[in-house]
Amino acid sequence: MVSIDASASSPGGAPGTRMSGHPRVTIVSCNAMAPGTNNGSLMRSLFAGWPRGHLSHVIVPFFTVGLADYDVCSECRQIEPWGKVVRPDRLGSWKNSPTMAHPVLRPRLWAASYLAKVTARWVTPLREAWYVYSGLGSVIERQLRDLRPEIVYALLGNYSLTRIVSLACQRLNVPLFIHITDDFVTSLYRSVAFGRYLQRSSDHWVRRAVNYAAGRAAIGPAMAEEYQRRYACDWSWFSTLVDGNRYHCAPDGLRDRLHMVYTGGLHLERWRTLRALALAVKHCARDGAKHPVIDVYAPESEVAAYRARMGVPEVIRCGGWVSQDQLPRVLSKGDILVHVEGFDPDVAAYTKWSSSTKLSHYMMAGRCILGVCPEDNGSARMIRHAKAGVTVSDDHPDTLALGVQNLLTDAPLRAQYGANGKKFANEWFEATVGQARFLQNLQQALEAHSSKSVTR
Repeated sequence: MVSIDASASSPGGAPGTRMSGHPRVTIVSCNAMAPGTNNGSLMRSLFAGWPRGHLSHVIVPFFTVGLADYDVCSECRQIEPWGKVVRPDRLGSWKNSPTMAHPVLRPRLWAASYLAKVTARWVTPLREAWYVYSGLGSVIERQLRDLRPEIVYALLGNYSLTRIVSLACQRLNVPLFIHITDDFVTSLYRSVAFGRYLQRSSDHWVRRAVNYAAGRAAIGPAMAEEYQRRYACDWSWFSTLVDGNRYHCAPDGLRDRLHMVYTGGLHLERWRTLRALALAVKHCARDGAKHPVIDVYAPESEVAAYRARMGVPEVIRCGGWVSQDQLPRVLSKGDILVHVEGFDPDVAAYTKWSSSTKLSHYMMAGRCILGVCPEDNGSARMIRHAKAGVTVSDDHPDTLALGVQNLLTDAPLRAQYGANGKKFANEWFEATVGQARFLQNLQQALEAHSSKSVTR
């Protein structure tokens, strides 16, 4: 676990003379700043309160539909796969009103439907090749030249975006701050066509981006520690920030059975781990006591796809997706908050260094956390480091039952874990504190870039 102190938040080393105020930032990402998505919520929490005139957004989606509240940015430009630049901030009828009939959405929805029929093995290499060789890089470069940011914040999730954004910033001599949430560098291309070539290209271009970047952030301390070792430079870390005033830690009231709450997606084999957990807690009920229930809040489309496969309906109760505004209410109903990851080798590799963005909400809620995921997973490490709960690194129901039995029966232990998590959240996830630290990191990145440019 990386040392979690003030120095771990300083990508540029010694800060030198601090700048004041908010710099003009252009965000570049594959994701819109939609509050209903993990990366969207992450970006919104980091840039909350940023002067609207100092913030713009360039979205580079891959045949996906992602709508957002564009009020937070002065300008938003979406680069379609064929190079067309769409400015949805000027389409009032589109904002927050997704529709299958909208002329901007129609071709992308058709393409998404068509690509869904293509074997997943070929989708990734085709996407990477198209984005690298179709000239989209020059389109992004033109947008940055027009927007004239003082610094570019890039939320990176694949090799092609890493390559074209870092090259555009280098050509324009614009400072770059990179943020990585999953270890796509070493895992995204493991089981695809031309995977070895893509892996080598990914590693090469990420290293180039890291070397050019004036600031670098991971999603959590485990990834920051690994990337500091791997790339031999400083990394900070930022996850989703939370308004602590919206959470209360008082019990939700007396209940006749224990309530466990899971919020998040069911893909990446998470549904399978939830099934194992449901079987385990069912086995834990003794002497006629009622078994715990697991309330699962996930996107409706994923509930429809995985509900039958999860099974165990007497334990698992499925609800719909909950918004950020609803999370405090939902999490307050839980005695134990559940985080799961898949144990499939490819899935485990992809999430190994990640930290789930929902852990900041879980810890701020002051509830005990149960993590069922590989032992070396970044989220599991964070839970253990914060002493915010228990982690079990085996998805066999019998082993799981042994691992969670004490947690289910010891209320004071659960309360202590919840208090520990709340303390950690107040230090690292509280919105005003985290936003000030993030602003400081961007300011230090600007200073580092200026110093480097002077010495050239």
